[in-house]
Amino acid sequence: MGRGALSAIYYATSANGLLWTKYNNTTPAPSDLTSANGIVPPGTAGKGDSNGVGEHVVMKDGSTYKMWYSGTNNGTNWRIYYATSPDGLTWTKYNNTIPTVSDTISTDGRLGLGTAGKGDSVNVYLGEILKVGDIYKMWYRGYDGTNVRIFHATSPDGLTWTKYDNTIPD
Repeated sequence: MGRGALSAIYYATSANGLLWTKYNNTTPAPSDLTSANGIVPPGTAGKGDSNGVGEHVVMKDGSTYKMWYSGTNNGTNWRIYYATSPDGLTWTKYNNTIPTVSDTISTDGRLGLGTAGKGDSVNVYLGEILKVGDIYKMWYRGYDGTNVRIFHATSPDGLTWTKYDNTIPD
């Protein structure tokens, strides 16, 4: 798949929620650090989001926009990554290296795959993130190669995530 076919995240505005104006829809160059014009591009070769970025959640927390997004390095395995912005237009990726496989803790705003035999061993796709009091709560879709299920993780800071239970239910 050529670079032109890779997905990126773009920015648009609307005064009424019906008519939308794209801010900039040019194809971005791959980047592991910062981006402009509201675009979050795929990362460079070897990074966890080098083959595309997709589903995402944005929240404004204080004066910072926070984005968790799904990214893939091979078009097969998706994981969750994190970026921040002061204005919703200039985004800084926190760490787009492939996170360690884990059934418990993930760091740097990322959520990695679970171990073999777990419900999220092939993919983790972003679902929804809410901040309730001082706790971030994530509901994500895990895929084990056969079924997609919804799983839960929590974080005290939006960076260190603890999976609640990623076992395959009966």
